[in-house]
Amino acid sequence: MPDVRVNGVSLRYVVHGKGPSVIMVHGSWGDADNWAQVLPLFAEHCRVVAYDRRGHSCSERPPAQGSVHEDVDDLAALVETLYLDPVFVCGNSFGALVTLRLAYLRPELVRGIAVHEVFRTLASAPAGSPDMARGSRTSWPSPATAASGSTSGPET
Repeated sequence: MPDVRVNGVSLRYVVHGKGPSVIMVHGSWGDADNWAQVLPLFAEHCRVVAYDRRGHSCSERPPAQGSVHEDVDDLAALVETLYLDPVFVCGNSFGALVTLRLAYLRPELVRGIAVHEVFRTLASAPAGSPDMARGSRTSWPSPATAASGSTSGPET
């Protein structure tokens, strides 16, 4: 499996198939191998990439704690370095947060997204809100509260 150096770290990745580009972003407790069962299915129709985020599995582990900002920057650089743009991005759990932030901050790189198990607090933040841009953990009203017409703002 090849490595690529982006933003000062080496990231391990795998590529399968040909066609429109899809990149898979794993969550906090995983690595590129989380996508092993679906990669062959995607590879029948797409050029699919899965990678280990910084600090995970075979990718370089910097000494300091990483941040979502670094993960988004790494994903953007990986998309550009591997000439995947515009790309479909599929993210799970924390990888879904990275996916949403990439789509928000670098829309020119993204053709479409699929996210699974996004943090409820961020997933329900209004589109274009400062919290979406910052990746805040602010808790927004539940769908039931929002449907009731309450305008009291974020829950505490």
